[in-house]
Amino acid sequence: MFPVGPRARGLRFAASPPSARSRAVPPPSLAARRSPSAAFALTAMAAALACSLSLAPEARAQATPTLAPGYAARRHFEAQSLVPFVRRVLVARTGKTFVAITNEVFVTQLTLAAGQPPRLRLPNEDVAFLAEERGAGGRVLAGGLRTGLVHCLDASSGQLLATYPGVANAFDAEPLANGDLLLSANPTWPAGGSNSGVWLVGPGRTPRRLLQLSGPSGPLVVVGNGDLVVGELGPIVPPPPGAARLLRFPAAAVQQALAGGTLTLSAAVQSGTGFGGIYDLAADDEGRMLVSDPASPVVVHTAPGGLTPVGTWFDAGPGRFVTSLQRQERGSAPLAAFQPYERAPIVLATTTDYTSQLEAFACGPQRPLATTSPSAFVAVGTSTHAVRAAPPLGVGLVLASLQPLQPEQAIAWFGGTPLWLGLDGSGVVPFAGFALDAQGGANVPIVNPGGIAADLHFQTVVFAPGSGAVASTSPLTAHLLP
Repeated sequence: MFPVGPRARGLRFAASPPSARSRAVPPPSLAARRSPSAAFALTAMAAALACSLSLAPEARAQATPTLAPGYAARRHFEAQSLVPFVRRVLVARTGKTFVAITNEVFVTQLTLAAGQPPRLRLPNEDVAFLAEERGAGGRVLAGGLRTGLVHCLDASSGQLLATYPGVANAFDAEPLANGDLLLSANPTWPAGGSNSGVWLVGPGRTPRRLLQLSGPSGPLVVVGNGDLVVGELGPIVPPPPGAARLLRFPAAAVQQALAGGTLTLSAAVQSGTGFGGIYDLAADDEGRMLVSDPASPVVVHTAPGGLTPVGTWFDAGPGRFVTSLQRQERGSAPLAAFQPYERAPIVLATTTDYTSQLEAFACGPQRPLATTSPSAFVAVGTSTHAVRAAPPLGVGLVLASLQPLQPEQAIAWFGGTPLWLGLDGSGVVPFAGFALDAQGGANVPIVNPGGIAADLHFQTVVFAPGSGAVASTSPLTAHLLP
């Protein structure tokens, strides 16, 4: 068996020439870009500097995205120069951020410092993609757009370690657990009749096409059960609204193709349409696909197990557009609404105005929030246990214990998601039940009768209506005053 699984690849900001990444034509500065050269690099820097000097301060304001209930975003990376020429960004598991600007790759942290030297410079071609090999010690992979060569970089320093053959005009890359790589590429672009396909490449391999698709290259991702989901954009460039579709190929057929066979469109077991454009894909752990369109500020999501958009998962706000999505594995909780952020995978979503502001947001689950007011020191009488950001119109139960807190662990699973508790089970008692309002909030009275000074530990469990999913707040300690 060839091990496959969730992707660990880079963010894409500017569409490469062989790709029709959405229904919209990119800004003229991108569409008319030439091959990199010293003169071109100076022109690019001058244009970016002129742009940054001419923009009003409010045009450079940071974006404030909104997400579906049970999720939140934290700003991870931003750039305010050379934004139209940033081709890729990858956040590696080492914590380093790899940034590809035209033909160069830089290694940084939260932003790109002026004058920082590149770790890789490709002669006479742009960087096509960035990806990170799966598993411990994985290298960062940088693809050459014209030659197709795959350059293997150290994930901490960016030092070039090795090179192997790939495919020219690659648009997306999906690393496999055995060290091979799936590429979405259109190697004969821009010749007439050129079509994209899915290719298998790797160290010591001769690149081999597994699947032929129609039109320019789209994204691809291997989801948790081993299914391959690809975007097919169709023969019209750019694709008209609604023309692009997603196709799902079952894990067994994918394994057969990896072992020496091929895939055909007839092997697809599911398709989905209704997208304005398809640029990048990610999957959560409830079976939903997340889909970006860089002509739109939103990332749409499908129903669990589906491929047709049914709602909005992420909204970048006015004047911003969403390009790339990068799922980053971590923790033991699923990527699902209302789970603990620090324990769950995240999706890095990139927003840009295509001129002067580019930001990558780490988007992950957000637990319901609980506070005690007016303070954590509860005087005799009635105080308030406030619950916010919980499932709208759900129900909840406040649990209490006088026993010391324990390390949190998943004690049970409901509706496919775990319930995390840090209260000592030997002393837990139900304290109060309540209903949540349409905003996912509730104010629960706490009555301190007096006569005792103690630390009372609370943790609130909430149930989502319809889905049966369950979530909990972080443990909260109230200091009872006598």
